Amino acid sequence: MQYRFENYLLDTEALELSRNGERVPMPARILGLLVHLVENRHRVVSREELADHGWPGRYIADQTLTSRLSELRAKLGDKDGNRLIRTVYGEGVRFVGDATRHGGRAAEIPGPGRGMPSIAVLAFRVRGEGLVDRWLATAVADDLLTGLSRLKTLFVIARGSSFRFTSFDSAPIEAGLELGVEMLVSGSVESMGDKLAVSVELSSTSTGRVIWRERYDLDRPDVPGLPQDMAGRIAAAIDREVTLDRASQARGLPGRQLDAWNHYHLGWSEAITHRIDQFEQPRTHFLDAIAVDPKFARAHIGLAQTYFCEGLSDLIGNMDTALDGLRRASDDALACDPSDPYAHLMLGRSHVLASDWQGIEHIRNALEISPNVYFARTDLGRIYAMTGLVDEARKQLHAAHELSPFDPWRFSLYTSFMVVELACSEFPEAARWARLSRDLPFRSAQARLAEMGSLHMAGDEKAAREIGQEFRMMHRDFDFGSFHAAVPVIPQPVLDIIETGYRTYVVG
Repeated sequence: MQYRFENYLLDTEALELSRNGERVPMPARILGLLVHLVENRHRVVSREELADHGWPGRYIADQTLTSRLSELRAKLGDKDGNRLIRTVYGEGVRFVGDATRHGGRAAEIPGPGRGMPSIAVLAFRVRGEGLVDRWLATAVADDLLTGLSRLKTLFVIARGSSFRFTSFDSAPIEAGLELGVEMLVSGSVESMGDKLAVSVELSSTSTGRVIWRERYDLDRPDVPGLPQDMAGRIAAAIDREVTLDRASQARGLPGRQLDAWNHYHLGWSEAITHRIDQFEQPRTHFLDAIAVDPKFARAHIGLAQTYFCEGLSDLIGNMDTALDGLRRASDDALACDPSDPYAHLMLGRSHVLASDWQGIEHIRNALEISPNVYFARTDLGRIYAMTGLVDEARKQLHAAHELSPFDPWRFSLYTSFMVVELACSEFPEAARWARLSRDLPFRSAQARLAEMGSLHMAGDEKAAREIGQEFRMMHRDFDFGSFHAAVPVIPQPVLDIIETGYRTYVVG
């Protein structure tokens, strides 16, 4: 049997406690006390009963029991003894957390679209005979489970429970009943001569519906460094697909039934499928989420993102309002959850947007917590590009592109690539990124400026002139000084190239 409370999962059969998918180390005797309290949460358990349960047939001093309960509370972050395990003086001890039961025949598949999304990564199936295939299947699934748990947007079942199931052996609905989750990740590794194929599938346990599926074809020489990189790409894709799927479900619910997570997913789905300067509707959803749950860190992070987008879009106005909102929302997010990588990212952005480069350390902190934060790699790559650290910039930007090759805001990533290649006088490569950027449905003024400069230096004046005409229509009130203000440390040689393109194809 499994019990879920807060962001913990207690597996009574495996005698294991996990938090956000990561095992919480705890002596078996103390874990046994927790199991007994949770299973009897409807009543006060006397201290004598607890002692008999934990040390059957032995006399235990009351001080020993008190000490063990204190250790248990410390493991749960319940030092005051009021949030989860409460002492009822003169009577005993009671578990007062909001625990729900999952697993076994009594379990029900979670209702769709409410609360923190729950997910389990099943053991990957091996479709080859080699040791490398078996190692890779285990390593990718392991790293994927860790990567998903670090995202802080999913309740991830611990491997001790989920790896009891092998991918594609059981129907999603059956596995969902046993594990008590609403989504499953299944995968396989298959040998094909000198190639390997890694297939991954995200499915709903309430309907058996496939939410997302992808196949990755790889060369065997890439295998040694593959698992973590592959898991990062898969985790980023799953995070996006869960958000879009949850938002789709939330749109069918009456407004009064929406919880904080519903509002959060609606906000992010609006943000990642609309233009960067259309931030008012996502902001409304994030504010609604905060109104439902003021301590919801992810809602504050989403709100901070809308202010960041406002700052990037406001090339002709005063950024003070956007910067103030970004800083306040970032501080609130970090206060709610200091371990959330995106809270550190947003705080770093609030500094960098104000030209305070100490913010780089906050962005690095985000990657230390979770290496799969796409936006942190994009931001670091952009900063390195602007400060002349070309090799490091390319490394971070290519890592970001690997993590999320279809990100709707990738015009910003492509702009950073153009700046790097212009700084190295690699004009054909800069023009290649400019053409990729030009094909996107939305680009910022900065992207169009970089495109014109790149194409001009590569000798493609026709394409540069077409972008100049487009620029005049889309950015009527623009002046070049505002561009430099928005990216104050762009290398001067690159700035000169971009200004030449602007003067030639827009002004001139």
